[in-house]
Amino acid sequence: MEREKDYSPLSSACVRALSDKLYDKRKAAAMEIEKMARDLAQASNTGLTKKLIKVLSEEFVISQNPNNKKGGLIGLAATAIGLGKDTSYYVNDLVNPVISCFVDPDSRVRYYSCEALYNIVKVARESILPHFNDVFDALCKLVADTDTTVKSGAEALDRLIQDIVAEGPLFDVQAFIPMLRDRIYSQNPFTRQFILSWIKLLCGIPSLEMINHLPEVLDGILLILKDENIDIKRSAEATLGELKYGIIKNKDAVDYHQLANILVLHAKSSDILLQQTSVSWISQLIKLYGVKMLPYTAEILSAVLPCLSYSEPPKKAAKEDAMEVEQNLLKLVPAESEVSIDTVTRKLNLPSTTNLEEGNLEPFDTREVAFALTQQIGEGAVNTKAAVFKWLYHLQVLLPSKMLQHIDVTFPVLLHSLKDDSDQVVILALNVLAEIGTTEHAKRTDNIHLQQLMTSLLEFFAKERGLLEERWIFVIRQLCILVDAELIFANIGQILEKESDLDFANQMAEALSTILLTAPELFGLRDKIKYLRTKESCELFCTLYRSFSHNPIAALSLCLLSQNYEHAKDLVMYYTNLDITLDLLTDIDRLVQLIESPVFAFLRLELLRSDQNRALVQTLYGLLMLLPQTEVFHLLRRRLACVPFHVSSGQLSKDVPRSEEREIANLSIDFEALFQHFHSVTEQHKKRREQNFESELLAKSMSAVNFRT
Repeated sequence: MEREKDYSPLSSACVRALSDKLYDKRKAAAMEIEKMARDLAQASNTGLTKKLIKVLSEEFVISQNPNNKKGGLIGLAATAIGLGKDTSYYVNDLVNPVISCFVDPDSRVRYYSCEALYNIVKVARESILPHFNDVFDALCKLVADTDTTVKSGAEALDRLIQDIVAEGPLFDVQAFIPMLRDRIYSQNPFTRQFILSWIKLLCGIPSLEMINHLPEVLDGILLILKDENIDIKRSAEATLGELKYGIIKNKDAVDYHQLANILVLHAKSSDILLQQTSVSWISQLIKLYGVKMLPYTAEILSAVLPCLSYSEPPKKAAKEDAMEVEQNLLKLVPAESEVSIDTVTRKLNLPSTTNLEEGNLEPFDTREVAFALTQQIGEGAVNTKAAVFKWLYHLQVLLPSKMLQHIDVTFPVLLHSLKDDSDQVVILALNVLAEIGTTEHAKRTDNIHLQQLMTSLLEFFAKERGLLEERWIFVIRQLCILVDAELIFANIGQILEKESDLDFANQMAEALSTILLTAPELFGLRDKIKYLRTKESCELFCTLYRSFSHNPIAALSLCLLSQNYEHAKDLVMYYTNLDITLDLLTDIDRLVQLIESPVFAFLRLELLRSDQNRALVQTLYGLLMLLPQTEVFHLLRRRLACVPFHVSSGQLSKDVPRSEEREIANLSIDFEALFQHFHSVTEQHKKRREQNFESELLAKSMSAVNFRT
């Protein structure tokens, strides 16, 4: 015969009532248990108290019968109430069985477990804290329960526990953080609200120093900003606001390294609220930690620069924060010790009192930053590119020697930017290229960086022939504004003189001649070439002449500009040895129209000098004889018809400088050698045209043979 179970110290009647399906009977049994527990506590009968709790746990709470479970739960709650302050001695035995019922499939059992634990916690108070993680873990699920009654019970229990934590100093936040870090990634909206409420609570308790643990939870909170529920978004924003305030109050307590890594990651998010919040936080970190944020420059720029191109109203805040970030970060970049503060303030248009740090560049990886910036040039819109070029320019001014080490990263991208549709982008790219090409010794014609820049530019346009006519003149004019025009032309001239691609050299010579004769920016250079008063100006003339020899009319224009009319006449007479092609006639056409422009006003006045205009008149008549009788022919003919051949040599001559200084300088020019060079270059072009013609004939012959075959 099976032995009856031992339910003592419970009476048989109490056991039956505790297992009854009716709540009132279970309630009556619970009142009996409460009285029993109170009596045992007064008698200090620990053994019998433990047995009571054990019976309720093992015979009821863990039973398979739902009514037994409900009875056991209400019985444990009654025991705690009866024990009163002595409950703290039995918390383990009381709490663990109740928590096990939080996952019961029966919703009523789950509700009773919430109610039971509520009553236990109400009595035990801070004694429950050692079990906090287990309770919190269970509540994470219960607050999202599908049964509204269970959810309501869980919320009531949560409010009670929050009150206890807020009142006492015994809460172990260090032990809680791993649990919080794991649960914060829940996708359930109710669980998210529950977790946010706890973070907000803990932030409000100064003694817990929750800010110390911010890196552990920041990632999860930021992700909650992507929730579709507007209330949850707002709750996350409010929590982040309190955390940010906590950093401002106690920045030394925070591991900003971890924060920076988290924020940079989310600043690249496609979710605008998440992105804007992250960028705003980055801005705050830069204000708080200053130069300590420099090691993250590359990552920060990669994240925030794309925001600068936002135009939609919803993204306005992100754009404004991004602008603040990149501007404040730029101010932190230190200058190299060998770069003078005066140089930096002058080039960057900064006030003389500007505070610029020098020296220690260890945390600032210039190559990493350069790579991050150039990546944005290829991917960004105009505003982003503008910020990139501003950064590259500042870095080149502040850290010239370091940035030159990474020319392999920046230079190709800068050159490629010259193809950009935006003139603003091209101008900004040229600013950086010009800064790379110049140094403190920019007045030296042997500046190796400038030589490399001009060589690279010519190589670039040689490959991008489609851009040659569209951009070359614009690029050179801009460079002449940024760098000494004489240096630009001298360097290009030296390179073109050795150019093996004759077609390209011809185009370059024509374009440079056009710029020299028409660009307002080159007034000073034209003036220098016009009078050739110094040895340096004569050397520049010779350099340009040798490079312009690739285009006969460009060379002639240079001689006319420099008032070397005898040599100009010799060139025109030599044109009889050239093929009078359509291109040559077109170039003569343009030159005649230029002669009628303000640039050549001095030349037209020279026609009044009967004592010195013979070679000039012969030159112009030579051009007239080469031209077919077009409108330009008649234009030049009418001009020459105005020349008075019997004007007194004294009239108007004082307006045209013909000083002894010019004559002496001209003596240093070996015109015979220049003419021989011109002859040699034009012969090369003639042979090249003949070879091209023969190649075309051969190709046509082969095509005809193949057709017949």
